[in-house]
Amino acid sequence: MSRTVRCPLLIALTVLPSLATVGCESAPYLRQRGIEACQDARYERAEALLTRAVKLDPGVWQAHMVLGQVHLKRAKYLEAQHELELALSMNPSSDHTPEILDALAETLLGQGNAGALHALLEKACADYGTTRDYLRQARFLGRLGDLDNAKIALGKASHFAAPDDPDAQLALADFYESIGNEPEAIQALRHALYIDPDNAVIQKRLRAHGVIPGPTAAISPKP
Repeated sequence: MSRTVRCPLLIALTVLPSLATVGCESAPYLRQRGIEACQDARYERAEALLTRAVKLDPGVWQAHMVLGQVHLKRAKYLEAQHELELALSMNPSSDHTPEILDALAETLLGQGNAGALHALLEKACADYGTTRDYLRQARFLGRLGDLDNAKIALGKASHFAAPDDPDAQLALADFYESIGNEPEAIQALRHALYIDPDNAVIQKRLRAHGVIPGPTAAISPKP
């Protein structure tokens, strides 16, 4: 039976070629043991092992990434911010960049540092400009209570979304439902249905609003 992975930032680290070097105090050995501890949700143990690993070999960005995630799990926001910023500075563009940015935003929110959080979200949109970046911006702005700018970010997420990706429209529906604007929520769901007409989740959500999700319910999100 495969092990359930509870830490979303571990994939790259598990296949590092340096794991060929094994020793009770070697950085690769400690990284591997730290990964296993994190996978088992033993975050205190994972933190201790990974902290020793990065001291022995501070040049592995994935190790800083995972240690930052572990610190975040333990609500050590300043420590998490430090490790995640190191990981991002060492490798600013990888498949794991969105997860690092998600976690880094959480650390700033946890510290109550709204100014730094706004700056991070804006920079991520400027640097990468993907749908996920705008969705992240909208999500955290909403959590800060900045609903007007959250709505603007959702609009940008929709604009940059791939033609077959309904996530931005679903996020818009979530937003409008959260503020009690049912007509706009329904419209966003109808747009999502147009993009993905066989999506059972979208169909269920439309039915919850009293809309039968047939062909006439789907509306193109493009004017």
